[in-house]
Amino acid sequence: MNAAFQTALPEHLPLAASPQLAENSRLGFRPVASTSRWGFSFSISSHTLGLSGSLYDGRIGSCSTGKERDAESGNDYFGARYYASSMGRFMSPDWSAKMEPVPYAKLDYPQTLNLYAYVGNNPLSSVDSDGHEIDLNGNDKQKAEEERRLAANAPKTDKNGVKESSLFKETTDKNGKTTMTLDKDAAAKYDGKHSQGFNDLLTVINSKDVVGVNLMDNSVKGCGCDTNYGQQDSPGHYSVFIAQYQTAADKYAPFVNGNPFSVIAGHEVLGHARFWMLGVKDWHRDGPGSPTFQYENRVLRPEQHLGPRLDWEP
Repeated sequence: MNAAFQTALPEHLPLAASPQLAENSRLGFRPVASTSRWGFSFSISSHTLGLSGSLYDGRIGSCSTGKERDAESGNDYFGARYYASSMGRFMSPDWSAKMEPVPYAKLDYPQTLNLYAYVGNNPLSSVDSDGHEIDLNGNDKQKAEEERRLAANAPKTDKNGVKESSLFKETTDKNGKTTMTLDKDAAAKYDGKHSQGFNDLLTVINSKDVVGVNLMDNSVKGCGCDTNYGQQDSPGHYSVFIAQYQTAADKYAPFVNGNPFSVIAGHEVLGHARFWMLGVKDWHRDGPGSPTFQYENRVLRPEQHLGPRLDWEP
């Protein structure tokens, strides 16, 4: 909690209030000015992390878990919906782009059945980033390339010549964070049936979990990044690392039917990462018989008019 000097309450205040010395806090409360100062705060029972805290007046911006608090309502804006820290609940139920009876619920995890709960009622070990995103990392050029490779897994064109891949875009917030999102206005005008790759990409974007995509400069000798892989690095977050250029393995042992960058990105994000989100058994496995290997051969390659990946190809 933020450091505070408690004193006797002034009798004229109608609410429980106390003067406090505001400082930066590990829990996300930051003063507007860099210097410490005195100010009044109104006590509330809890905040996003479930611990007792204080809601400051307009001079202090609250950003618990990086989310701005609305000064008028006291609710935190999480992008997809508002969160009431005083109750420890979202103000509206969770939702998904595809109609589902209970969106994102896992029957073997009862806490997910509550569509108003924050990260399965386990805020001490998990954080709800905003509920709907694929993070694009690196410089501007790398972010654009990451988005292009992923969008290429939506390869169809409608009757008016509009490409599915053009329906996705990069969105950068005021803090410089870039995510891959669906251009809803453009998507509403798309006249045709969508590919499976398009639908699966939306599943990842609309998931409660977050996928971070990182393009690695594997042209640097000894970088140890001349490969493509992904991993779960925290609850609700999965990181994908993709080589920026053709790897040595692809150069010296090229796939018979090709191994384009789009398929590699789809393999890691729409395969491994998506199966991890869905709780598919053996989501981490690769090679013949694995869910991701089969998905690549049944969806990604056929939709991009490529021959299958052979069993002996790594």
